[in-house]
Amino acid sequence: MPSQGFPTLYLYKGKTKEVVAYEGNRSLEDMVEFVALHSGQAAPAAAAAPGAPGIEPAGADGDEEDAKDEL
Repeated sequence: MPSQGFPTLYLYKGKTKEVVAYEGNRSLEDMVEFVALHSGQAAPAAAAAPGAPGIEPAGADGDEEDAKDEL
């Protein structure tokens, strides 16, 4: 498939081997909706990038226990 801009995004469907070009907005919400539409699964209610308002990384509240990754 020829690329008409950079970056060109394609969704490759594993079961059918179908290739779908993404031509929508580059926002996270729009891309999540596109993937959900073409995967047959419902999109999450609210998609947010790490560091987005309302999302705090582990340990951001000063509690070191949250930041540890122990088995």
